[in-house]
Amino acid sequence: MRLPLPSLPPNSNANDDLFKLSIELQILLNRLVNVGINFPVVFGTLFYGFNCDIFKMNLKAPVIYRIIKSRACFIPRDLNNFKVVRNILTSLSQLRSLVQIKVEKAKKSKPKLSKCLTWIKEPVINYKDPDRK
Repeated sequence: MRLPLPSLPPNSNANDDLFKLSIELQILLNRLVNVGINFPVVFGTLFYGFNCDIFKMNLKAPVIYRIIKSRACFIPRDLNNFKVVRNILTSLSQLRSLVQIKVEKAKKSKPKLSKCLTWIKEPVINYKDPDRK
């Protein structure tokens, strides 16, 4: 989850943050395949200013990682814009439900070699966030 502060000017643009998020999701997807999950799906959120985008990533075919923006919503800027709360709560509730379904499915599966094991590839860029230590 990437959270640039809305009150401060961001030091990167939305494309940079989306690229960073896609690398992080690819790493998570690879880890799930390595522990034996068949056809895993991972989710991520990208907050940029007052916008929130929810993404889903899966493996479409060997070495083809597909990232899809599944939902977009807005955070209220002030009390006059409070009506957007319903949309963001619905979006985050839907994300929670999707994650819970995938987690339950993963818990029920027995650890074995994933059918997607030959489909994964380590990211070409080893992303290291300078803000994290």
